[in-house]
Amino acid sequence: MKFPPPLLFVILIFCSLEPKADILVFWDVGQGQWTTWIQKQECHHFDMGGELFPKPVFHRCRFKKNFLNISHFDWDHISFISDSLRKGLHLCLSSSPDLRKLKYRSLRKKIAILKLCNSPSQKVQPERSSPLKNNQSIVYFIKDLIALTGDAPKSVEEKISQKRLNNIRILGVGHHGSATSTSPLFLGRMPRLKLAVVSARKSKYGHPHVRTLATLKKFKIPVLRTEDWGSIVVEF
Repeated sequence: MKFPPPLLFVILIFCSLEPKADILVFWDVGQGQWTTWIQKQECHHFDMGGELFPKPVFHRCRFKKNFLNISHFDWDHISFISDSLRKGLHLCLSSSPDLRKLKYRSLRKKIAILKLCNSPSQKVQPERSSPLKNNQSIVYFIKDLIALTGDAPKSVEEKISQKRLNNIRILGVGHHGSATSTSPLFLGRMPRLKLAVVSARKSKYGHPHVRTLATLKKFKIPVLRTEDWGSIVVEF
């Protein structure tokens, strides 16, 4: 069954009546990736790209401290950085990226002048020696409960330790659900995984791939797609 966007779907992933301070939003950006971890005083953005700019992000984050975590420099992960700065979203970088990999000169200049700031998110470094762009994608973790894998392929996923993945409840599916990511070995290392979220447009790009969906079904992991539901909000 198809659900028309822009619905705002709220999930109480850790069943509790006590209100939580933190939420995670997988923004509906079409084919792209922009996820935001929202706290009382801070917003932590993991990538910032896609086809459709999510205007509610300003309502949520404009008057908070905004951290930017970039997984890699594919355009569908960084395309809205300039718009965000122009519209008044004040950003700082959680770490200094290797701007030599960014071919867009005007955007490179804007990122280069951003201040560095410490972020509580943890990350797994990519295969920096690899010539393949997706192999250089950083995997981010939030409170050891959420894994955001960028465009990391199976070869990167499978190098992440069992200890790091043991408590993961929510997975931002890698590479928009492409068949190059989300291996059975990777899913098997997350025994507490409750939900997988895909940010993509199957109608145009074919993501998520049928093999990826079959793998998630085999592990009995529910899948939500921003194409179906709009922006997806998770309280934790």
